[in-house]
Amino acid sequence: MHSINNLFDMIDHRIIIYGAGYSGRSIHMLLTRMERGINIVAFCDTYKTGIEPKTGLQIIKPENLNEYGDAIIIIGIYDHLKLKEVQEVEQTLIQQNIMQEHIVRYTQLIKLFSKFSKDDFEWQSVTDDVYEYDTNMSLIKELATCIDIKDKSIVDLGAGAMHLQKFIPSDSLYYPVDFKRRCDQTVVCDFNKKEFSNINADVYVLCAMLYYINEPIWLLQQSAIFASHKIIIALHNKNLHDYPEEMHIRGFKNYFYFDEITPVLKEYGFIPVKNVILENIARRYVMYKRI
Repeated sequence: MHSINNLFDMIDHRIIIYGAGYSGRSIHMLLTRMERGINIVAFCDTYKTGIEPKTGLQIIKPENLNEYGDAIIIIGIYDHLKLKEVQEVEQTLIQQNIMQEHIVRYTQLIKLFSKFSKDDFEWQSVTDDVYEYDTNMSLIKELATCIDIKDKSIVDLGAGAMHLQKFIPSDSLYYPVDFKRRCDQTVVCDFNKKEFSNINADVYVLCAMLYYINEPIWLLQQSAIFASHKIIIALHNKNLHDYPEEMHIRGFKNYFYFDEITPVLKEYGFIPVKNVILENIARRYVMYKRI
């Protein structure tokens, strides 16, 4: 069991984050943004070496961890979503003679941030730093397979940089909607102010954005009114209801999941016809069709 009971326990230790991808960088941002005096000295990664470009920190190999003595190793992989992978990393660390009390899982770490308010975790304001590019691109590419040449118009709610447009038929009309103008084509609507685009379209896509909505039922109802054929929704591969700390630090507004989404859409004539879990990126999407 790790020996970290609060953030101040980390101040006297060097910190190494295992995993130099998105989740590792988000942990780095979380620690450096919330508390001063925490000494993050490096990333560790099985497959990457060199310098991590966002932070300028060195990426070391697991076999070099012993050079850092009693450093605290934070596993930058979401154990609530990828437990098996985390357990494999723990075994690697133990094989490198890292003491169990110096190993901290992600869900153990985020419990230390309960004293901060949700306003401290407005990740949307730092999208370029925390955008999960590889994961979201993989997710968007997969769910786009639900869109075919018969779908002549697509509304992308929470469109961001409009990555979905890369994977849909070239002759389809594409409407990117977001709470601020990220691209010249963005239709600006703040759903938390109950602003909606009122665009009639064959397909509505809600990719990894429903968590940020104060009133998700309202947004689903509006989508169902204006979508004539399909609604595609993507979230994490597991319900986060049992992980309130995760919801807290990410600034999520709700715990809404597919078991609650489906009855809402069914009232408007939409039923789930495709349900895909992407274990490698810990995401899930469901396509609903109007019957």
